[in-house]
Order: sequence, then structure tokens, then C-alpha cells
Amino acid sequence: KPETKESNKVVTDVVGNHWLAEVACTPEGGFAFVGVRKDADNKTFGVFLQRFDAKGTAQSKATYVNPEPAGTQVHPVVGAAKTGAVVVGYDDSLNKQESVKFRIYPKPGEAPKSLATVATNAKGVNLAMNSDTGAFAFSAILNNGSGVTVKRYDETGSNPEALTLPNAGPLTLQVALTTLAPDPGYGVIYLTRSGGTSTIHLSLVGTQDGQNRTIQLSQGNLPPYRPAVAY
Repeated sequence: KPETKESNKVVTDVVGNHWLAEVACTPEGGFAFVGVRKDADNKTFGVFLQRFDAKGTAQSKATYVNPEPAGTQVHPVVGAAKTGAVVVGYDDSLNKQESVKFRIYPKPGEAPKSLATVATNAKGVNLAMNSDTGAFAFSAILNNGSGVTVKRYDETGSNPEALTLPNAGPLTLQVALTTLAPDPGYGVIYLTRSGGTSTIHLSLVGTQDGQNRTIQLSQGNLPPYRPAVAY
């Protein structure tokens, strides 16, 4: 609980294990919590969302981001904005087809928007959100090994803009994405591997001067983990 620093139990009303939790703090001091639990069919897994105020009181019951039990949804990411909106993304798998999807939740009490697809034949979703405007961007790893895809959206989830990552070559393993305030661009960290050597890159994309640039952060025998950075 942000005000008392006490632990708070997330009650999802579903019996069984819960995994892969992520949290985003809201401007008023509350938080949005996402995770993975069993679907209603008790055969697959789905991503759920639950919001809490600054006192740790649930503002709603935990709900599935994708209410249909078809397929499996894992690896959720979540962001929150001053507008009261919350964005949830996840990796989706249905009939051996992998994709990255997301849903926008406006202010508490308002109906969520329809599910949208960031990319097909992709996984490893990450999210960056501008907390002031509500604009956001998703990144994912392409399944064919050709690199990383990045898409930026306005606060309504419309007008997606595909961003080109310099030097995001094949064998990209994981990627993290963050907003670089106050500039409207984004910084993307990704890891590539050639032979037994891994390299971590930082790419600055969509900056005001229009000059995309890449910095090599580290190189060596690095594990295939997901690096992260925050501003």
C-alpha cells in the first residue's frame, strides 16, 4: 500500500497459482496490477488486470484482458497515464500462431476498448508509456529472427507509427523499451548474438532532430535475459 508501505493482497477470485506479475503506478498514488492465471476453461492461461487506489483498496474485480478462453496469454506489461487510462499488452498464442496484443482501459468505471494487435509472428512484448499524454509504444521480437519491431500509438491507440531500429539485426534475443522524457522519442535496449558473443545496444529512435542513433553498451558472453532501463 503506497500510503502505509504495508503489503496488499491481490484477490483475483480464481483458485490456483498466479504468475508473471507487473505493476504500474498511477498519478494519484494508486496502481494497476497485471498477472497470469488460469482461464475460465481451466485448460489455458490468461492475463488479468486489477486496479487499486492509493490506500490499496481494489477499485474493481480482477478481469481478464482477453475474456475469451481461447489460446494462452502470457508475459503481460502495463502502463498508466495521468488521464486515468491504463494500457495492457501481452504475448498471445492461438493455434500455434504467436502475436502481440493490447487493450486500453480508460478511467475506472469506463468500458475498455477493443483488443488490438501490435504484430503477428512476434513475442517478447515490452511497453513504454508517456504518463503525461497517454501515448505509448510497444516493442516485440520477430519470430523469424529478423530483429525487433517497434510501434508507437497516440493516447487513443490509433495512428500506429512503425519505428525503424538501426542495427537491429538477426538473432535478437530480448528487448526493453522506455520513454525518454521530455523528448518525444524512445530508447530501445536490445541484445544480439553472433557466435558466442552477445552485444547490448541502446538505440534512440524518433527524436526531435530526426537522427536515429545507436550506442553499444556492452559485449561479451552475456546471458539471454531481458535488460531494462527507466527514466
